[in-house]
Amino acid sequence: MRTLTIRRFTRDFSKVRGEPLTVTERGRPIGTWNPRSAKPEPVNFARRARQDFKTKLPFTFAELLKEGKKR
Repeated sequence: MRTLTIRRFTRDFSKVRGEPLTVTERGRPIGTWNPRSAKPEPVNFARRARQDFKTKLPFTFAELLKEGKKR
């Protein structure tokens, strides 16, 4: 596992974010960085909206926009 100072870790994070590291400050280890091994599954917003809002709204979004243009 590679060792980096905290300053180098924060400055070069985009370059080193994919490898495991030990972060040190003044020669003492203060933490480790272990990148996530797998990407999280994408969120299905349509399915989530159907679960959260079981009842249908009394208006459509198009009607709401139309009302906003009349003002």
